Amino acid sequence: MPSVTDRLRALPWWLRSSVAAAFGALASLGFAPLSWWPLLIICVSAFSLLALTAPRWWQAALVGLCYGLALYLIAIRWMRVVFTEAMIGLSALEAAFLAVLAVLIRLAGRSRYWPLLAAGCWLSVEYVFSSQPFGGFPWLRLGYTAIDSPLAGLLPLVGVPGAGFAVALMAHLLAWT
Repeated sequence: MPSVTDRLRALPWWLRSSVAAAFGALASLGFAPLSWWPLLIICVSAFSLLALTAPRWWQAALVGLCYGLALYLIAIRWMRVVFTEAMIGLSALEAAFLAVLAVLIRLAGRSRYWPLLAAGCWLSVEYVFSSQPFGGFPWLRLGYTAIDSPLAGLLPLVGVPGAGFAVALMAHLLAWT
């Protein structure tokens, strides 16, 4: 009987990307105003599993792009009041960062310490999109979801980056199990 990872590796690219988009849409529910943080951990875990089992790097990048587009188009839909084209452009730009993240997670998967490395990759990519371009767009960092979770006690100690690392590590450890 094939394992879960074997079944995930056998997914065609279009189905893998569609599943990633569905999890990206669900991940938007983990941020304010709903703040369903357990759902976000599950979605990040699914994102990493889809990226890790991608047979090629471009399929991992496509997973990140589809996940990111679904996440950002829903989570920053308020921006259409300002300018719809700006919302679409910003969503595409931020999704490109998640495409890079998916490739980095796939590379980290080659190590036996991949959950720790993948959480570090997540933290690094969050740092970059929080500062670039034009001063960054840090509104959808994982650490912001910790405020309503049991990890809220980490925020005064390690700040949003440390809490984001903890959320990502929990998600990657869930994927590892």
